[in-house]
Amino acid sequence: MINIIFSPISVRGGMAGNRRVENLFKKIRDYKDIRTKNIFFRNQDYQKMNALKYCWNKCVRYIDLYKRICRQKKEGKNIVYYYGAFGVPEAMLFCFLRYKEFYVIIDITEDSRLSSRKLTKLNTFYKLTNNCIANYIRHFVNGVIVISDHLYNYLCLLINDKDLILKIPVSVDFDKYKVRKVNKTRGTVTAFYGGAYGLKDGVEEVIKAFNLLSPNFKHIRLILAGQPERECKVKLLLLLKNLNNPKISYKGYLSSKQYHKLIHECDILIVPRRNIPYALGGYPFKLGEFMATGNAVLCSSIKEVREMFADTELCFYNPDDKKDLQKQMLSLIVSKDLRCRIGRNGKARAFHYFDSRNHAKILRSWLKSSKIGNS
Repeated sequence: MINIIFSPISVRGGMAGNRRVENLFKKIRDYKDIRTKNIFFRNQDYQKMNALKYCWNKCVRYIDLYKRICRQKKEGKNIVYYYGAFGVPEAMLFCFLRYKEFYVIIDITEDSRLSSRKLTKLNTFYKLTNNCIANYIRHFVNGVIVISDHLYNYLCLLINDKDLILKIPVSVDFDKYKVRKVNKTRGTVTAFYGGAYGLKDGVEEVIKAFNLLSPNFKHIRLILAGQPERECKVKLLLLLKNLNNPKISYKGYLSSKQYHKLIHECDILIVPRRNIPYALGGYPFKLGEFMATGNAVLCSSIKEVREMFADTELCFYNPDDKKDLQKQMLSLIVSKDLRCRIGRNGKARAFHYFDSRNHAKILRSWLKSSKIGNS
């Protein structure tokens, strides 16, 4: 028997990263020799906190988390599946959990060393401290799950045992995307972007490219959605105000139901990423969900995605070439046949890489391995 405690995020909806874990959680609990539990933090606004307050707050919350985990009934192999970054507070928590004979697995989705975000001196010190202790991650965890090849190669250098590292890219529940209905024969062509609006995302280039193309077409529109940080939201709203294009709309945060309905209805789904180290260190969360709809996906040709998919499965554009972005966007707008072909091929290929049922099977086998218990 394996008891898995998923923490510290909720697996009942939320952002794209949460849904990745949620899909794994739902599929792995189908196995009779697996018991699952979700113990999570309540939402809190960290944007107003400096590094000292942020670190102290996490420590206090982790003490509460530790107590709640330890109250759980232990039977067989007891594993804490932790989704998030690794730093000083996490190292402290993991030490106590391992002392209590829990196996600790951490799921890492980005390389914080590559972040180019401007930080205060205190925040810089906090980041450097976390990066320093990350070099000793092998002493605090029993295994690591990563989302990209970059993170896999980086963790291999730190842990020196590939059997303790498992790569699982974005995970999609394809049961939600069984039917692709195409009712449109004519009418408006709708492009959609939903997600973050940070430096790595390159959404501004997408908006400007669409704005240049839109005067040539009467029936096209671009829908934007998501809940960006305050600074990014101000920049986004200012850009939209300056462009003053009625064909571009921003819907803000969408519920899961609204989001899934919208991505099924749209014709072109956009996955932009800039060609910068921080963006290349992770993996685009939305790619799996977008491809699963059977709609055409316009995607930045970042290295790992470019190696996984062909031009017949995704419509790639060069993130360093604004004219290429316009060219590829135009090709999808004018050709329904191209959109249908890319969408159909992309969905078939996405199932091979992103199916959460297959990921759960691989994860179960990995967690049952003797390596995880002996590390």
